[in-house]
Amino acid sequence: MRTCAIDIHHHYVPESLLAEAKRHGKTLGVEFTEKDGNKSLSFAGGPPFLLHPELPAVDERLKMMEESKLAIAALEAHTATLGYRLTGEQGESWCRAYNEGIKDLVTRHPNRFV
Repeated sequence: MRTCAIDIHHHYVPESLLAEAKRHGKTLGVEFTEKDGNKSLSFAGGPPFLLHPELPAVDERLKMMEESKLAIAALEAHTATLGYRLTGEQGESWCRAYNEGIKDLVTRHPNRFV
């Protein structure tokens, strides 16, 4: 019998979300910063949150899942990246972009992510 694990709490930050922050950050109330390979997000003038490099890394994630015999992962947004300080309109736009990025990953890898 083959044993595989299921990760029910798998954080992910889509690259498309970071690109959206780069393009429309002012409108969204989000500041994206990249310095020396480190990426961070700040919401409505709040303190920056330094993103762990693996949060948006899909290929590395899939490799880790294979090596760890992790069959499938339930994706969750990282709470520090949800933009609680944003206005309602900004928050709605940010969440829509976040959800689209997650949907894209699930669509590309339906047997690995939910």
